[in-house]
Amino acid sequence: MRIARITSSGAVQYFLSDHLGSTWKILDSSRNTVFSTEYEPFGKPYAPVGTETFKYTSERHDDPTGLVYLRARQYDPEIGRLVAESNHRPSSGRVHRP
Repeated sequence: MRIARITSSGAVQYFLSDHLGSTWKILDSSRNTVFSTEYEPFGKPYAPVGTETFKYTSERHDDPTGLVYLRARQYDPEIGRLVAESNHRPSSGRVHRP
């Protein structure tokens, strides 16, 4: 979870997040809002003000496509599902249950 960052100009910005780690507000050192948004149930940003790359669950959000990069696969908050199937398969071909 992100707490703060120093911009290229040397300004400090503070992240405020929810229980999922989603960025819902960023404040500068004078407590002015730099970015704010709310989220729909599956993570689609609702009425964002300002720009920020790391949004839902503090993961990288691609604004042109609306997808969230979850390191291994893309997530579409519009439909609440991962875009591609997992390419990980057990070597035996069976699903192992604990």
